[in-house]
Amino acid sequence: MTDRVPAQAQVRWTLAQAATWLAVLLPVFAWAPLTYPGYLALHSGFLSIFNLNDLMGHLSDFAWAPLVGQPHDLWRAERALPYLLAAGPRLLGFDSLTAVKFVFGTSIIAGALGIYAWGRGQIGAGAALLASFLYVLLPINLATIYVRGAYAEAVILGLMPWILFAVRRATTSRRAGAAVFLALLMAAAFWTQAGLAVGLSLICLVYILILLRSIPTEIAFSIGRTRAARNVWPLLGWLGGCVLGMIGLIPVIARNGWGGPARVAFAEHFVYPHQFLSAGWGFGPSIAGPYDTLPLQIGIVAFGLALFALVDPASLRRPASDRTLNQERRVMLFTAAGLALALLFLSSTLSAPLWRILPFASRTLTYPWQLTLLAGPWLALLGGMGSLALSLRACELSAAAPVPLYAGLLALVLIGSYAYLAPQTTDILPPEQPAAIFGDDDLALLRAEVEGTPGPNAALTLNAAWQALRPLTEDYTVFFHAVGPDGAMWGQHDSMPRDGAAPTSGWLPGAVITDTLQLTLNPDAPPGAGYSYPVGLYLWQTGERLMTGDADSFVVQP
Repeated sequence: MTDRVPAQAQVRWTLAQAATWLAVLLPVFAWAPLTYPGYLALHSGFLSIFNLNDLMGHLSDFAWAPLVGQPHDLWRAERALPYLLAAGPRLLGFDSLTAVKFVFGTSIIAGALGIYAWGRGQIGAGAALLASFLYVLLPINLATIYVRGAYAEAVILGLMPWILFAVRRATTSRRAGAAVFLALLMAAAFWTQAGLAVGLSLICLVYILILLRSIPTEIAFSIGRTRAARNVWPLLGWLGGCVLGMIGLIPVIARNGWGGPARVAFAEHFVYPHQFLSAGWGFGPSIAGPYDTLPLQIGIVAFGLALFALVDPASLRRPASDRTLNQERRVMLFTAAGLALALLFLSSTLSAPLWRILPFASRTLTYPWQLTLLAGPWLALLGGMGSLALSLRACELSAAAPVPLYAGLLALVLIGSYAYLAPQTTDILPPEQPAAIFGDDDLALLRAEVEGTPGPNAALTLNAAWQALRPLTEDYTVFFHAVGPDGAMWGQHDSMPRDGAAPTSGWLPGAVITDTLQLTLNPDAPPGAGYSYPVGLYLWQTGERLMTGDADSFVVQP
């Protein structure tokens, strides 16, 4: 028995050393798909690249907002900070595609390390490592990057664990610097995606109040604080971050206002409870795009480990001699469970009546299931606590048992999410900017080139590439006209994309549709230069054209 305590201490030390390195290295499984040399087939298409290129020409404009291909909405839309982060690699000479993928990858790594730092002091290095791995491999988090391509939300996923870490530090540290750190991170969230930052700030306030009420007095005395001092700093950090964040948005509000009504019917996007545990991407190959559904799964392994933590909370109360640690673990267990359940409930169809009673509450969100992203850190922490409970049980059998246990659990987490690590790709490289954007940010004309020499009976070919920016409900006809130097139209071709084989109502967001249209000029068409080629879309039932800016067509110059 006397040899067992030193053996357990040695195992814990070994785990702590290895866990720190693994917390840095293991996220490679999550960011490895970003090393694909081209771009990914994302719902957001090339918008992040277009907006980054736009920013590079307006770096001194404090009121800049990412408005290429997306309407202004102070709460629901992206803000400038994610693009400023990508501006760094651009200034170092990297292209926009690499810069955007760099920010995606950095967000994944930051999220993993944030969860590890947040959980290590509460549940130990091994359990915190598992929680960090769970977090970056949660299917809903992977879908945010590899299906939706939600650039700002990906940055929020990287910021959020560090904000929660800063909350705990500001509550338990004697230094005001922790509160300043919290304020800066909170402000950064508002400058990234203001709507989600509002929800995150409310969660942080609840977390602060729980910690202030529940942290044992032993910790307060050990850091030399009175209860009043403990109450002030975290609340000041939280409030300062919210105020600073809104101050930073004033130039955008002054130029663009608050934004208009939602373009998406909020009430049509609640999650059915079974979808939280449904499996698979739901891919369905289509001429219009490589995917047709969005996975909303929270992770089978995370759910199972979280359940074990709740079923066997007694194992988290060891060592029995450390009353302070046990109390903090119990507080975290029930806080994480309560907040995770509340956020999942608000994302689900079960909460629809509540949202109808409080319709203003949806003003900051595009979809109710975005709240599932805010539940991610709490689910990951619960999963880590479940692994801790298992390891404490395993220690009863052998002092070395936790090592193979954690190795097996890490492998199980990877296997459970492996299907979500194969995103669809595209071999089409994005241009610097789209040639034109049609409708109310409905679709982009990425490229339009005309081949052939005009003249009597000459054959001309238009090579075009389109990208849907949101789901389209109408079937549009594409027109390609040849206008001579005299202003007369000498040839035209009107047809649905790919001669009707790819109707626009079937285009999925982000899908790139290439098309070729051919026309023959009239026998008496004048030869030579001076022709222009209007290209656009219209509804054949009414003849109504989609506008691009103030024009009803994009003119391709020879």
